[in-house]
Amino acid sequence: MAIDALHGSTRHSASGPNYYHADPSFQALMQEALGPEVLAWARPLLEDMGRMAAQDIVPLAEDANQNVPVLVQYDADGNRLDEVKVHPSYREMTRLAYGAGLGGMFYETDLRHQHGYVPHALVFALGYLFAQAEQGLYCPICMTEGSARLVDLFGDEALKAKFLPGITSRDLSTLLEGAMFLTEKQGGSDVGANETVARQVDGQWRLSGDKWFCSNAGEAGVMMVLARPEGAPAGTKGLGLFLMPKTLEDGSRNHYRINRLKDKLGTRSMASGEFTLEGAIAYPVGDLSRGFRYMTEMLNLSRTYNAVAALAIMRRSYSESLAHATHRAAFGKTIDHYPMVRLMLTSMVVEIEAATAFVWEAIRYLDMLDQGTASDEEQVMRRLLTPMIKYHTGKQAIRFASEA
Repeated sequence: MAIDALHGSTRHSASGPNYYHADPSFQALMQEALGPEVLAWARPLLEDMGRMAAQDIVPLAEDANQNVPVLVQYDADGNRLDEVKVHPSYREMTRLAYGAGLGGMFYETDLRHQHGYVPHALVFALGYLFAQAEQGLYCPICMTEGSARLVDLFGDEALKAKFLPGITSRDLSTLLEGAMFLTEKQGGSDVGANETVARQVDGQWRLSGDKWFCSNAGEAGVMMVLARPEGAPAGTKGLGLFLMPKTLEDGSRNHYRINRLKDKLGTRSMASGEFTLEGAIAYPVGDLSRGFRYMTEMLNLSRTYNAVAALAIMRRSYSESLAHATHRAAFGKTIDHYPMVRLMLTSMVVEIEAATAFVWEAIRYLDMLDQGTASDEEQVMRRLLTPMIKYHTGKQAIRFASEA
């Protein structure tokens, strides 16, 4: 039996490599997850993303990951800048990704008018194809959609009108990428230990404190920040949620410093840094006594993004292994003919298909929740499965990369 029959063809369309065309199992999953009505208008988007990721994003990602962001803290005259310079390849990836709808598609008014509802199942499918080419930028895409989610669910009408158009924009000139400023060095995952303070000064909220791990540093136009209003109780119950813009209404940069960038093992094309907020102007989001609860919506969305990114690593690892095995000759024949290689490839593809079905089952519950059709039991299932898919696929992705 040919290896293609066992594992799915490595061949691509006549127009060149295409991650969607090369993955018949994923195509079948999309038929089930989206249904014929949605798939009718969504298939061209999936095909375009599969082509763009395989042909355009891959070489850009290779450049961007070899030329990591650089923090420029001062100009030639010693004035504080706190700007992050990214490689032109990263900038071009950003243009292509957001131009294709990643980050804001779920909230786009035109698409909602056309189709009534834009399924998360489709948005994550596009992300799965994109992330097979680039993992670093997929994090800011996650943060951008997460920021839109918080503003849409919990912001007042003035906040939505002011920031949602930019957060959901496809145009780099108007796009406001998102970020999540959550952890602090004294607490880490113990967010209740956060010490960043929010004070009202002349009718404006100002934030002061240190944030320890801030992804999308320098690129984010809006940052979702947990801070403790003066007089609020200790622990997570005392945290409020604020939207902190990068640029103030007079065009100047908000009041913060970037102390350094993280030297990371992964997602190196995207900058993560350590920030000091120095009376940064911010806007309250919803009820300030419920900030941590609000932030869990962004956290849960990011867990799903993490699972989809891990699946993309698994699929890319398998695809690279299969392509290598069908071309690498040893002892007179290509190594895909040897039983141990075939067993490993078969095991990989079976695990990918199982994990992908698992993740899209969790996404199905998210769609039901956002459509208002989820029962109490289905809401519990969404809450249960979300951390499970992150943990399960995250462990698998490391092993897949090692085996590949």
